[in-house]
Amino acid sequence: MINNFDVIKPLLDFQTEDDFYFLQIIRRKKENEDLGRNNEVVQSFYIHSIEQLERLKPHIIHFCEYYNARAYINLNVRSFKKVTCQCVREFAQRVCDDNYNKPQAIFNTVCGQMGATRNKTWVIDIDDNQGYDKSAIKGIIDFINEECEPLNVEKFVAWIPTKNGQHVITTPFNLQRFKTLCPNIEVHKNNPTILYAI
Repeated sequence: MINNFDVIKPLLDFQTEDDFYFLQIIRRKKENEDLGRNNEVVQSFYIHSIEQLERLKPHIIHFCEYYNARAYINLNVRSFKKVTCQCVREFAQRVCDDNYNKPQAIFNTVCGQMGATRNKTWVIDIDDNQGYDKSAIKGIIDFINEECEPLNVEKFVAWIPTKNGQHVITTPFNLQRFKTLCPNIEVHKNNPTILYAI
């Protein structure tokens, strides 16, 4: 079981009432062979305070256990205003295209696509089977801090345990320089990390 509530809560930064974090409960085909597609969203949440996340915690855990699903949260803060404005554009484009299919999905689609309002973070995805131990990962973090622009800036944010390894959360850095050391490690610029999984 992975329970990262206590690890993730300190990373959430709510500065205005417009701020929110996008959280989804997702069933994956890897754990649910009967699933007709790769992923299925069970429920989406728009987290606008630590208190709300605490209130929702038992429901999130219940959904994950009942549906054999995982809870993912994107650590890039969103803006209700910006997401809503982009939804209006998407609705208008769909009307122009005479496309009225699944309009209820537009808000979640836009939430997934929008970038950070501020304090952008990246997810470095390191699986156990890649052969990196804690010491090697610390060496990678040191390389990012010391060799990847911007220099003289602490880019490490957090370690997030996953089912098959860990996510190293950082602020943006020179990805081209990073790839000279770690060509096989995936870096995701706007992806969620795991909050809870059974």
